[in-house]
Amino acid sequence: MVLLIIDFLYEDEKPPEIEDPYDDSPPYRPSSTVALALTCHAFCDHALARVWHTQFNLVNLVKCMPADAWVQNAGEVSFPRYFMPEDFTRFKYYASLIKDLRLVTDWKKGLEYLSNQCYTDLMMFLGRQWLPNLLSIYSYSEAFAFGYTPVYITSCLRSLTLHPLVNDNDDDDDEILCTVSIMAALPTLAPQLTHLSIVGPQKNSSSDISEHVIKMLQHGDLGQLQHLECELPSSCDSTKALLGQLGSLSLLKSLNIYSHRNADLDQLFGCNAFTSEDSAFLALTSVQIYVTDLDSARTAMKTFCSSPLSRIYVDLESPYDVKSIGDFFEELATRYSSLRDIKVLLAPGSDDDVSGPPGDCISMAQLTPLFRHGNLQTLELDIPCPVDLDDAAIKDIVMCCPHLRTLRLDCIDSEPYQEAAITLGVLSMLATIHKPRLELECLSLPFTVMAPLETDGDYKVVSSLKTLDVGGPSVDDPVELESYIRKICPNLTDLCLPSSKPIPEYAPLLQASVHVLQSPVRKKSRTKRFARAFFDTFSKVVHL
Repeated sequence: MVLLIIDFLYEDEKPPEIEDPYDDSPPYRPSSTVALALTCHAFCDHALARVWHTQFNLVNLVKCMPADAWVQNAGEVSFPRYFMPEDFTRFKYYASLIKDLRLVTDWKKGLEYLSNQCYTDLMMFLGRQWLPNLLSIYSYSEAFAFGYTPVYITSCLRSLTLHPLVNDNDDDDDEILCTVSIMAALPTLAPQLTHLSIVGPQKNSSSDISEHVIKMLQHGDLGQLQHLECELPSSCDSTKALLGQLGSLSLLKSLNIYSHRNADLDQLFGCNAFTSEDSAFLALTSVQIYVTDLDSARTAMKTFCSSPLSRIYVDLESPYDVKSIGDFFEELATRYSSLRDIKVLLAPGSDDDVSGPPGDCISMAQLTPLFRHGNLQTLELDIPCPVDLDDAAIKDIVMCCPHLRTLRLDCIDSEPYQEAAITLGVLSMLATIHKPRLELECLSLPFTVMAPLETDGDYKVVSSLKTLDVGGPSVDDPVELESYIRKICPNLTDLCLPSSKPIPEYAPLLQASVHVLQSPVRKKSRTKRFARAFFDTFSKVVHL
């Protein structure tokens, strides 16, 4: 148990990434970590660092001040008196431990919040840089503290996400002006910034923010920038200027771009100077494009023909065309031989026909170009279109891509359109692949036959599979189905079943305790997830 605690607390910190700020699953067990900080002197500093690493506002810091320095009325926290220097002794100590600040909408998270006057009082007493060691900021427009985002920006900041509420009304001009002022000062306030994301609803006025992004890159020094997310301007000249600045960033590795609803993608990308130039985007390895259709995506991808792309994510907004999907995959395989991760998402509107014509489905022949180079590690297709695949086709995909780790096909039910079926027998077929060769860890398929197969005591197992999402019709006995699947895949940590009857809540807990007691401590890839759950449960039992 001590070795598990050490492995958990001394885990290497990952570089700041743009994550989902509404993720309710904490990266640690708060109650257990606090108990560890209070009871174990050897682990106190590291446990406190874990507890304070991520915060959603400054309420916890304010509550570290003397009891008479703050009051709480319902969910609002305010200051009833003037400050004294000694009021901030503990405040400043714990503020130095905060590395990730997520200023999300307080009422959505059910959080307590500071009054607007609190921020004014803190600015008058503390000045700037309240959190001196902050590495990452996510600031959402509906949060009370969005207008005070500049006071959190420090010279060591690495990641900044701004989510202004952009509308056609004049009521939101303050948020736009705040965003613009932050971008103007970023090169001076955060010279080490590596991740910048400016996201928001695509409205007519949002292109103004893109214009200020261009000015920021033109007049400021952000040479350390590695990730940028923003919307394309609506004019051809501005798009050319933006791509020109981005192409000159020698360290830029990841780019997420949104197309303006009123923009002509063929014109925007056709006018830039990088379709044939070899000196642009030389370090770019990841591209995410949010466009209306596949033709626009194909046009946009020509901009990055000289980049060593390994990851492509295309988000579409129009009804699908199966032939266009096949042509798009063929072009990707021809143009980019080093692709490892491919994601295609189609989220049609309510008026779109998501069923498609009868017999119109994705076949193995259309997917084959993606496996030409054998480098594929992730393939995710989320489109309202059936797939004409069976168990043998899935096995062929895995055999053609020896490094494949994630295969996710989220499609509509293909039963009305085809005779082929993906059954649970695909797990047994994967088990016949030579174990050192198989690296598949995540599998999500539209199963059409849910009946478990008969197995004897000499069956083979798929030891590499960690996550399995069984999509398809509901089953009457999910417990029996889970038991069968876990025989074939003994190392599963996440299993999702289309069950009509929920699996008992106590079942995962009992299984977690068995894994902790039976698994070697040093195999953290298998035990860390179960160990945390078991440690939390064990501590509660001891207190009882």
